[in-house]
Amino acid sequence: MIKYNFQINKERCFAYWIQAMTKWNWYFDEKEFKYYKNIAGNFDYKENELLEKFKKQILKREPDGGYLWLWDRYSGKQIVNSEDQKLWVLLEKQFSKKFNVIWEKESYKLLKWKEMLKDYDFNKRNNFFVKIEKFFGKTLNQTINVELCLEYNKNSPSGHVKKEFDNLILLNISNLKDELIDKIINTLVHETSHLLDYSSGKEELLKKSYLKIINPKGIKQKKPSWKHLITESIITSIAGVDFSDDEENLKKFDYENNKNNYSYQIKSVAYRLRDLIKDYLDNNKEMDQSFADAVVKTWLDFRIKS
Repeated sequence: MIKYNFQINKERCFAYWIQAMTKWNWYFDEKEFKYYKNIAGNFDYKENELLEKFKKQILKREPDGGYLWLWDRYSGKQIVNSEDQKLWVLLEKQFSKKFNVIWEKESYKLLKWKEMLKDYDFNKRNNFFVKIEKFFGKTLNQTINVELCLEYNKNSPSGHVKKEFDNLILLNISNLKDELIDKIINTLVHETSHLLDYSSGKEELLKKSYLKIINPKGIKQKKPSWKHLITESIITSIAGVDFSDDEENLKKFDYENNKNNYSYQIKSVAYRLRDLIKDYLDNNKEMDQSFADAVVKTWLDFRIKS
C-alpha cells in the first residue's frame, strides 16, 4: 500500500514562495504574485535587484538547473556552492519580514490540512492505487514524504514532483476550502502517478509513438514540450479530474483561442482519453505500445482538428 508522511517546514515553504515571486519560468502565475504582494507589500528596489540576481545566478544558470537547485531546497539538502549560499542568506534576510507576515496568515491553515490528511482513510483508495501500479508496471514500496505548501487559490489544489526525488511530493493547499478534500486526494494520486511513471520506463513507449506519429508532421512544441503535454494528459485522466463543469467546451475545444492555455489543452485531451484509460485500469492492463500510439494519435487529431 502506498503511504504518505505529511510535513510542514517553514524554510521549504519560503523556498517555494521566493521562486514564485521570481519571474523566470513559463508557468509563472501573475495572480499568485499579486496575492502575496497584497499581503506583504510591494518589493522595493533592493528586493527586486536580489530577485533578478537570484534568477540569473541560480535559476537560469543551466537547462533545468534551477529546478534541481530548488528541489534540493524542498528536500532539505544543504547548499554546497559558497556563492549560492551567500545569495540565499541575503534573500532570507531581506525577505524575512515579508515572508513572516505571510507565514502568520497561512501556516495555521497548513496545520489544519495536515491533521485532515492524517485522518483521511486512504484504505478506501487501495484498490485504485493497485490498478495504477499495475498500469505502470511498478510498485512504490517506500513512504512518500508530502511537503504541504502555500496556495493562494481557494478552489484548485496543485502538486509537484521531480524525477530525481522519488519519494517527495509538494502539495499546495493552504487556502483551499475544506470540502475540496477529494480534489486534494486526486492531486496526490496525480503526483503519485508521476512518481510511478518516472520509475517505470514507460516514457520510451511514448517517445516511440511521438517519433512515429507527430514528429513526421513537423508540429513543433516547446515550453512545455510534447513530452510534458502527452504525459500530463494521461495522468490527468488517470487521477479522476471532474469534467462535468466544462464538458461542452471540452468537446468543442477551440485550439486557436486557447493555444497558449496549456492546462486547458491537457484537460481537453484528458477528457478524450477517459474511455481508453478506464479500459486499461478496469481490466488491470499494463501500459503498452498500442496505448501509447492511441494517446499520441489523440494529440495529433486534437491539434489538427480543433
